[in-house]
Amino acid sequence: GTTGTGTTDTGGNSPWDTATARKNLTAKYGAGVLNVEKVQNLKGVSFENRTYLWTRTGSSLQALRYSGSLDKSLIRYSDEGAAQRLKLRRASKDPKMDL
Repeated sequence: GTTGTGTTDTGGNSPWDTATARKNLTAKYGAGVLNVEKVQNLKGVSFENRTYLWTRTGSSLQALRYSGSLDKSLIRYSDEGAAQRLKLRRASKDPKMDL
C-alpha cells in the first residue's frame, strides 16, 4: 500500500480507451512501465489486463485497464510526500487549535 495521497478517476466510459490514454499519458510523462497479466471473468473467459506505471521522485501515476472488475478502469496519481508534509504542518501548529 501507499502512504501518500492522490486522486482516482474511474472515468465515465469504462473501460478506458487504452490506446488513447497511453498515448496522452506518454506524451506528457514519457514512456511508462507496462505490466501485462491475464484476468478471467466468472465464466472463465480470459482478458489481457494492462497496467502502466509512471514514476517520478516522490510521486507515481498508475493506469489500469481493469480495476476490480471488467467494467471499471482506474487512473491513480499518488504523491508520496503529501502525508509527510501534512504531518510536518500539523506538528508546527498548536494542537489546541485542532477540532
